[in-house]
Amino acid sequence: MAPLLVEDSLSFSDDSNAIDDRHKNICFAPLHTSINRRCVSFGAFVSTYEIIHHKDLSKEEIKSAWYNREDMRQMKVQAKSDAKLIECNNGDDDDVCKRGLESRTKSGMRRKKHNRTNAYAAVFLEIDYQEDEGTFDEEAIADAYFMYSDQCQVSAQIIGKQDEIEANRSMKTDFFGPNFYKSNGADLSTTESLTISAAA
Repeated sequence: MAPLLVEDSLSFSDDSNAIDDRHKNICFAPLHTSINRRCVSFGAFVSTYEIIHHKDLSKEEIKSAWYNREDMRQMKVQAKSDAKLIECNNGDDDDVCKRGLESRTKSGMRRKKHNRTNAYAAVFLEIDYQEDEGTFDEEAIADAYFMYSDQCQVSAQIIGKQDEIEANRSMKTDFFGPNFYKSNGADLSTTESLTISAAA
């Protein structure tokens, strides 16, 4: 089936050549590995935590624990503002985190709409075809959808892999890394140093 709408940009700009070529050679691990039998085991020590039931919370506790409509509205306004900032800078500002804002930019909204339109149209065209033929094949409908959702999945995997690489990199250079406490006089490998530094 030919594409219904074509939009290949994965960047924050409208430049369709802005796709990063370095991802063409990256091998991704499968999303689901082989199914291992799971088992339940119990440790020698049991830790239990008392959790207050939500019905026993005061109105102030509930207000501080969950988002309300106004909080959600403010987050949407902030996301929209951040997306506009990204578009004004053509995505070049490294001080602004772009993750999660991809679909809030004009090109991102357009791409998302095109992807959905293609997927929906493919499904409805397949259903119309099957109705004309007097058949019903769920697998064919799923395959029609997959033809357009597959590229979205690949893009999501690339973004996920980028996030994983970045998270691993930031953990290695994390300010609160394993040597943070040692540099502040505490060695967490022994309890003696904690006692000594607490007594000092």
